[in-house]
Amino acid sequence: MALDVETTGLSPEKDRIIEIGAIRFLENGDEISRFQSLINPRMIIPYRVTEIHGIRNEDVAGERLFGEVFREFAAWMGQCEEPFCLAHNARFDTAFLGSEIERNNLECDPWSVACTLELVRRKQVPVKSKSLTSLANHFNLERIDGHRALADCFRVKGVWLRICGPDEPWDELRRYPIGKA
Repeated sequence: MALDVETTGLSPEKDRIIEIGAIRFLENGDEISRFQSLINPRMIIPYRVTEIHGIRNEDVAGERLFGEVFREFAAWMGQCEEPFCLAHNARFDTAFLGSEIERNNLECDPWSVACTLELVRRKQVPVKSKSLTSLANHFNLERIDGHRALADCFRVKGVWLRICGPDEPWDELRRYPIGKA
């Protein structure tokens, strides 16, 4: 499964998640299912941030709050036999998810997210920038417009498959925890 969040800024302590996306896929890349939802952060999205992902205050004004969306997401994740989860720069996504879970006093079974950025570094992929967009261009992945959660999930999946991620032993990957044991 590939996971991505979009946020109101870079600080998990003061900023909020405004979109969560995930795709569940087989080792060959075939999609099984997807999850996507905008989230009302109950705060203003700065214009400079909107310029990055295109999500405007009007887009999230009538959306559900994080707690409700996360409960739905957790139920969707619970359909996985094994929650094998990937994100590019997983530290960012897991920090935000952890902060939101704690802030909203939510119960969450512990799980972890493996980082494709760290795997790209370990495999020494020959690109100047290790950004997801740069890697997608390097690997000639299908063009997906926008820097949105679901689009980035497809990029994560593509990078993972191109760098032979399925051949990497799960227990050897750097993982970032979410939830408390």
